[in-house]
Amino acid sequence: MTKAPTASDVARRAEVSRSAVSLVLGGNAKRARLSEETQERVRKAAEELNYRPNAAGRSLVRGRTETIGLVIRDLELIGIDPFLLPLLDGILEATREQGYRVLVESMRDGAGDPFGDLMDSGRIDGMIVENPDFGDKSLSRLIQSNRPVVVMGSQGLEEEVSVSIDDFQIGLVATEHLVSLGRRRIAHIAYAKTGIYAVDKRFAGYQAAMNKAGLPVDPALVTHANFSIESGYLAMVRLLSAGTMPDAVFATSDAVAMGAIAAIQDAGYRVPADIAVASVDDISAARFFRPALTTVTSEPYACGKLAAEMLIDLMGGHAPPKRSVMVDTRLIVRGSTVENYSDGLLEAAKAALQ
Repeated sequence: MTKAPTASDVARRAEVSRSAVSLVLGGNAKRARLSEETQERVRKAAEELNYRPNAAGRSLVRGRTETIGLVIRDLELIGIDPFLLPLLDGILEATREQGYRVLVESMRDGAGDPFGDLMDSGRIDGMIVENPDFGDKSLSRLIQSNRPVVVMGSQGLEEEVSVSIDDFQIGLVATEHLVSLGRRRIAHIAYAKTGIYAVDKRFAGYQAAMNKAGLPVDPALVTHANFSIESGYLAMVRLLSAGTMPDAVFATSDAVAMGAIAAIQDAGYRVPADIAVASVDDISAARFFRPALTTVTSEPYACGKLAAEMLIDLMGGHAPPKRSVMVDTRLIVRGSTVENYSDGLLEAAKAALQ
């Protein structure tokens, strides 16, 4: 077996010291004032020997881990919340371009100072925090100490760097769409408990649309799920058993909406004829579900990529162009609110098979 080349091999071929190799390949040559000619010799020798610096050694030289943390509420959500995979995909797209790895962590039941402990653990250089509790004390302390943190959503802090969507507007637009169809008993199923920024803002948008239309917000028609399709099914069963029949539902995630529609159909009702359903996210399955979901986009891929790019700027000591960025969203009307809907999928598939 051929022995892998080492930094010493590169140093001998380039006729420089081993430390010079580490400085050049570690990105610190200019700070050490090494000449361009020396840098070129080292890079050429490394290429000729097919030498690649060891990641652990490179981290020691640079004083960085070259790893960012993605903090989510619970690792189990990766398997049940379809929003997270495109979010992670967007983050990985940005980090791969810059040579960073991603560590996914959970803050479930974190006592003491979980966000600060993770940042100081030596495992990451910065973190993206997705869907945190609003006003979380540990996270707020970290943000206010100007550490490299990007929040998905908001903690309402002047110092924060954040990527968000207009969750109030999402709740408003989705509910106004249902109102425009003549629906009057509009239920609300949040994708999680209150206290999460997006959950509370979407509910506020729903309330505003109901108030604008002169419609009451009936507590019997307001409930919450717990991220998954199954929890959406159970939430809808609770609503159908409450005695006040809705004629529409605003479910604040596609996964929850899918569960709700299954429960509606299992109870013998039709979607959208009896109960129209609007949701949020536009996950890849939304247009293939039946009926296809009317939904407001939440752009998880774009949000993830942007958050990672902003975090990389912060970790490099550079302020991002904007400290707070809001990504645009849009309403997509499909068959869960409009009868006899067709987007031509079947026809296109048949044509492709011919």
